[in-house]
Amino acid sequence: MDSVIHPSRGKERLHRLWAKIKEEFHHYKSGAVLLWADIKHSVRILRKVLHGSELTFRERKQLKRTTMDLLRMIPFAFFIIVPFLEFLLPVALWAFPNMLPSQFQSKLKKQEDRTKQLKLRLDLAKFLEETLEEFAQDVKKQGPLLTQTFWNFSLL
Repeated sequence: MDSVIHPSRGKERLHRLWAKIKEEFHHYKSGAVLLWADIKHSVRILRKVLHGSELTFRERKQLKRTTMDLLRMIPFAFFIIVPFLEFLLPVALWAFPNMLPSQFQSKLKKQEDRTKQLKLRLDLAKFLEETLEEFAQDVKKQGPLLTQTFWNFSLL
């Protein structure tokens, strides 16, 4: 209704919408190009394996990531092939956030994942530190008794 009263606002909204559409198109186009490059590289790795070479850690990781991305493309392709189903893609991504291949994830999503992983690692490190401190306090309390017990055990 606001666009009818103030046509310039409607024009601004259309420009923003068009810019967003172009940005998303570029994002998915570059993701498709990256996926194609990963597929070509993985085919070279598979040929190397078929000729009897062993995989390095990086090659194994690359092959695993590309395989998972190709498996994720199956439901993603379904949304693109069926007409007008791409409008439900945001709902599907909300329900299944890891559905998109890794090349199609935005930088913000990757940064959020890294932040979550770092927070989990910090929590784990804090837990281990507290556990070691408690263990050290127990050892200090039982110091002479523990030393004598270990000494007796080692003499056996």
